[in-house]
Amino acid sequence: MLVPRADIAYIPAENGDEFSVREAIVYLVGQDTITIPNPSQNECVFSGLVPNSLYRLDALVKYSDGYEMHIRYDENITTLGTNPKISAAASSPTVVKSTGRFTLIDAHISEILINGQSVNPDLAVNVGDDNYEITIQETGFNPNDSCSIIVKTEEGSTETSSVSVTSPALELTTLQPKCVSNSCAIVAATTNISDEETSVGFQWKKYDAPESLKPNEAYAAIYDGQLEGYLKNLQSAFYYNVRAFYKAKNGTYYYSDWVTFDPSDFSYFGPTVHTYPVTQTTDRTASVRGYVLAGTDNITEQGFEYWETNGAASAQKLVKNALLVPSAEDINVVLSTGQVMQVVLDGLKPQTTYTCRAFVRTTGGTIYGEEQAFTTEMPTSIDYMETDEVAPTIVGYYDLSGRKLAGKQRGLVIERYSDGSSRKVLVK
Repeated sequence: MLVPRADIAYIPAENGDEFSVREAIVYLVGQDTITIPNPSQNECVFSGLVPNSLYRLDALVKYSDGYEMHIRYDENITTLGTNPKISAAASSPTVVKSTGRFTLIDAHISEILINGQSVNPDLAVNVGDDNYEITIQETGFNPNDSCSIIVKTEEGSTETSSVSVTSPALELTTLQPKCVSNSCAIVAATTNISDEETSVGFQWKKYDAPESLKPNEAYAAIYDGQLEGYLKNLQSAFYYNVRAFYKAKNGTYYYSDWVTFDPSDFSYFGPTVHTYPVTQTTDRTASVRGYVLAGTDNITEQGFEYWETNGAASAQKLVKNALLVPSAEDINVVLSTGQVMQVVLDGLKPQTTYTCRAFVRTTGGTIYGEEQAFTTEMPTSIDYMETDEVAPTIVGYYDLSGRKLAGKQRGLVIERYSDGSSRKVLVK
């Protein structure tokens, strides 16, 4: 901050001498003072001020003859702020991508909050001229709500900005339940809520239950615009009401209409199984997700199968043209649990195309989900240095009790590798 030099012409009549400025003290009211060693420099700099704050500037000038002059500046001084701004777009009724922007100059960030959520400041990217940008995607959003950014600095300032968001209208329609036995039912609803959303499910209670009775509640999962859940321990002598719900992260509920069903009116239904598209890969790993819902028969085993489709895949090659029918010995099996299964496949080859599919086994047989292809990434030069070794080989097979087997056998076994790692696989 620059402060102009303050001086006066003081010429006593006795001798005509012009007295010089001996000392100049400039200060901001309530702040430390700064003494200008050489007033002819015409400036002084105050540091450690709070961004976006108002200060009053005063000065005291002392002359060589002992005369002192107090100067009060007419204009107050406001320091520059971080000037936060936020923009947001809703990709579905409950999922919003928010981008916050701010300016630092010489300030230091202590905390950034986007939509009330603390965000790691290290995620902010410098986009030039001391301007920074940070983007996050959130689920659990209230349709047509607002987004906000709060930027706090170590110097003590807090600035905020907000923007309204226009979301697609939330759609939630409960379908007629499928009763798979006289005590279990598959309940479903159509929706435009994203597959990423986890705060969705169903509420149910007996048809003639009093209005004041709180319904039972359970969470469910979405696949391709359909929300599904599984109700157990129903009583065939009663009718039931069921409805779908979405619960925003602030606790607000959104409901479909109630639908009535009779558990005693049941039929045979097979299990439902889906494979979500693979969106997270590295050069050696892939995160795969699957969806499983029981039918009339109990599920005895569930998980994923995956196999190598081709090697050294080109990034431009269409993976759908590379899908091959695998032989049984080429298929790897990873078991999992839950309605939504999520497993990280590791030990994969870099820049290689694989195919995976979710599966369930029941007494009636094996049912598969969709086949999803993915390609692992190319490793960095550092990765090449670290992995420039022969791929680990299988050194032995063991049963689930840890006893070494004479060789590869059918069933669930543990493979041990030359690098000390191990993997549980199902040999067909």
